Amino acid sequence: MSSGLSSIEEKIRYTIAEYCHRTDQGDFDGWVALFTEDGVFRMPGVEVTGREALRAFIGRDQPAEMRGLHLVTDIAITLNGDNAEVRSNFLFVAGGDAAAVVVTGGRYLDVLVPVGDGWLFKLRETELVLPVATQPWGSDRGR
Repeated sequence: MSSGLSSIEEKIRYTIAEYCHRTDQGDFDGWVALFTEDGVFRMPGVEVTGREALRAFIGRDQPAEMRGLHLVTDIAITLNGDNAEVRSNFLFVAGGDAAAVVVTGGRYLDVLVPVGDGWLFKLRETELVLPVATQPWGSDRGR
């Protein structure tokens, strides 16, 4: 995963951005490649460890009809020797019956480690701050 970026912070931000793009485009093999072999994804009620389990999880969690856009902002990076702790805010937006729907929002609490020329998720924890939308939503809505 050579991004042509030079600084550690740029490489970390690149991994975070690619997470969103790969999720939203359904590139689940690419999504899994952003995690270490023993990487962990955690969200309320779910903890998934290892690339095989991650691949099975994301395929179920993000079917084509439920995709939208993951938007990440306010990325704060703290370098700790051989890893980086990263806090960021996110919104997940999808199509609705008449307009886009903010499906939910919250924080990502991440630990990334250097692997090769890039940085990978050792842990991505999702903390929901906003409730999940109750109105109908999904990528086939509003078209």
